[in-house]
Parts: sequence; C-alpha cells; structure tokens
Amino acid sequence: MRKIFIVTDYNCNSHCISCAKEIDEKGYLTLEQIIEQVDIIKPNREDYIEINGGEPTLRKDIIKICNYIKSNYETNLIILSNGRKFSDESFVKKIKDVGVDRVMTTFYSDKEKIHDNITKIKGSFLESVKGLKNLEKLGMPISVKTIILKQNYKRLSEFVDFAYDTFPSAWVSIHGLIIRGQAKTNKNYVVARYKDIKPFVENALDTAITKNKNLGVFMIPSCTIDPYYWKHLSINWKNLSQTMIYISPEKKVFGNLPASQPEYCKGCFVEDNCSWAWEAGWKEYIELFGTEELNKITTDMIRYKK
Repeated sequence: MRKIFIVTDYNCNSHCISCAKEIDEKGYLTLEQIIEQVDIIKPNREDYIEINGGEPTLRKDIIKICNYIKSNYETNLIILSNGRKFSDESFVKKIKDVGVDRVMTTFYSDKEKIHDNITKIKGSFLESVKGLKNLEKLGMPISVKTIILKQNYKRLSEFVDFAYDTFPSAWVSIHGLIIRGQAKTNKNYVVARYKDIKPFVENALDTAITKNKNLGVFMIPSCTIDPYYWKHLSINWKNLSQTMIYISPEKKVFGNLPASQPEYCKGCFVEDNCSWAWEAGWKEYIELFGTEELNKITTDMIRYKK
C-alpha cells in the first residue's frame, strides 16, 4: 500500500490560522501535469490517492481530475476538503458519480464560533456541516477530523460527541498540529502543549469507547498518553513514509519522506510504532519546547508477568 498525496494548488476559500502552507509555496498543477504524474505512479487497488491543496474542490477541472484517475486506475481516491463546496447538492452528485471513494473534512470545533474564528470565514462551520450531511445523504463515505489547538483542546470530548452524533457514518479522528506555515507564524496563539492536552485526548478516547467507536489519534507522541490508549494511536509512520509519494507544484518525492525521531527518542521501547515518527510532526515542537514532556519507555522499565 502506498499513500499518494497530490497537492493540486494552494488556492483556498478559508484562511485558517493553523494552516500548514508556507508563504513561499505557490504554483498550480495543470490537469495535464497531474495526469502525467499519475501515469508515472500507476496506482493500484491497494494504493490511496489523496487530492488536496489549498482547497481542491475550487478547481473547475476537479471532476476531470477524479474521472481520469478512476477511469484508468483501480485505486482508492480521497479528497481532503474543508467541505464547504459540498453544500451544493449538484456538486456532491458529480463527486459521487465520478467514483470518489471518500471525502475527509476538518472541523476545528463542535462550536460554530470557535470554528469560524479559526477559519476566519463567518458561516464556514454551517456550510461545512451542510456539505458533509449532503455527502452522507448520498451514501458517500466521509471522515471528520479535528486538529488540536489552544482554541479547541478543552472541548475534544465534546467534538467527538458532535462528530459521531452529527455524522453517524463518519470515521472520526484527532490530529496533533504540524507547526509550519501559519501555524508557525501564530505559534504563541495556537500551539497547545502535550502536557496540557493529555487528559482531554484521553477523555475524547473514553467518549469514543463509550460509543463503541474507534477514534483515530495521529501525530501525538505515544509516551505522552497513558499506555491504556496506545492501541488507538497511529503507528508505523516511519515504515509508511518509505513508500509515500508526494506531488506538489514545487516538488516530487517518490518515497522516503522525512521520517525520523528526536535524538531523545532513540532506544525507546515504542520505537517505530510511535505516532510521532514523522519529522514534520515533532521538529518544530522540539525547537519550541524541548523534550521535557516526553517519557521515553526503556526496556528496563518494562515488567513482564511470569
């Protein structure tokens, strides 16, 4: 299985204060360029292609992009979107008919005001809710996630309730923040410390467990969460990165995306199974706060029952 990320361009109709886009990231992949790269990759039925941006649904040729991929390759196609365009039911039907397998959308809170304050677009919360409901109504698989910020971490449990109750068919996840782009510029305003978010992440997991749901947790160091919850954390980032493919207007990376761990983590019992093994997830955090919140698990700390 390969994860194939295609950044089509950087145009967006939201202005999120935590956006990972760098100021100097510009450019636009034409339909012809996207087709050329897809033909080089030759995706198969085990691969996952994620089309993102910017906001890819703003492209006038998004249906053509999806149609080429699904007509020529038997593969899984995902669109990462803020969900707002899907408030148009006719657009949702086109996305379904062309064969898109899943839509993934970020909600920054269960509260309209918090979400809109982060996107800087009044009405974006209600527009995205309508969009995801339209997708569900037509039977489209959807994923709903949140990114943990200072503005929302105390309501993670409430977010889980909102996500499952509002979108019953959704796969729900919570993600640590990648501190680059606007998130780095606004770091003092948006970055929440792991020591602060720990109980709220665990409460969110408890909420999901009570609902008999499997809540995904990504980009959070395993050692900052009680081991009871480790089975819910994403693993094998290090191994997965070896086959990841990243295509954007600026660069192409065929495998070996930056994946490593801080020097402090070397020798940790969790090792490659830590959900923090992707360099983009920890490098800036370590520069800001060091390793004082981490609790490396060493073999001499492990007690086995006879």
